[in-house]
Amino acid sequence: MFPFSQNIFNESKGELSSNSLFAWTNLPNKADSDSPPYLHFILQDGQSRTVRQFQFTDWPEQGVPKSGEGFIDFIGQVHKTKEQFGQDGPISVHCSAGVGRTGVFITLSIVLERMRYEGVVDIFQTVKMLRTQRPAMVQTEDEYQFCYHAALEYLGSFDHYAT
Repeated sequence: MFPFSQNIFNESKGELSSNSLFAWTNLPNKADSDSPPYLHFILQDGQSRTVRQFQFTDWPEQGVPKSGEGFIDFIGQVHKTKEQFGQDGPISVHCSAGVGRTGVFITLSIVLERMRYEGVVDIFQTVKMLRTQRPAMVQTEDEYQFCYHAALEYLGSFDHYAT
């Protein structure tokens, strides 16, 4: 329980005080690794929101991962969980500066989805479009090249199914 959630929720009556926000968290144990941690909020008007948190821990301090496979799996897990829980809200992505790794995640999410449903791969236009909304998305040349390498790895993963 969060400290601020105490004394604002009357558990015996199941009611919120008139000017409060109630939140609780689920931090799964290692055996329950398929369920990401989440925060559940009950707003003043009685509506509730659940925020699930994912963290990609294999990105090196400098540069980019050697392979795109783990990052592609991570993106897939985020989208799979969203579908699994039937959540309609947006996916919020952030790294330390909010442009480098964040831009790579968003770029690859869009590109992989377009590959799947439209048969289109256009990393250049995807990054260009993202940069109209937030300058410096996909911040370094290494990150930009990583997008291409990861997309190629994703496409290559289908080769063994075709034979």
